Amino acid sequence: MPTGKELDLKQNSSICVWKPLNMLTCILKGISLIHKYDEGNDVDFDIGLYFYEKLNKFMEENKEWVTEEYAISQPEMLTAIVRKKELKDKVDVNFDGRVSFLEYLLYQYRDVASPADFTRRAMTAPNEHPEVRKARLALEAVNDANSR
Repeated sequence: MPTGKELDLKQNSSICVWKPLNMLTCILKGISLIHKYDEGNDVDFDIGLYFYEKLNKFMEENKEWVTEEYAISQPEMLTAIVRKKELKDKVDVNFDGRVSFLEYLLYQYRDVASPADFTRRAMTAPNEHPEVRKARLALEAVNDANSR
């Protein structure tokens, strides 16, 4: 039987990653007052690297989450040089030098979620969210530039 903490974390798994990511952004940008934090949907590349480092450290310190049940969500331990290359080549899908939460999720769950499939489904959705539209147009611009 899971404890209240475990149950809450399971129900809000995306919050468990997103909140620490926002806190890291505040720390690294020297923001101490929450009203001065301008929340967005992506972080600087260096903060993305630091986030993966902290996520791996969290998993090392909290072995109760290192189970087969959560295997797909476990970050892979990589050296800093390999992680940087991985972020540039595989995570930052729109090549803007930033890491969005959606890019993180698509990378982390790449075995079950394809960025191409996600884009195709998002493009056929009847009511496209403004952020999805912005990302789609940026991806189209990159694809157009690469095809020339």
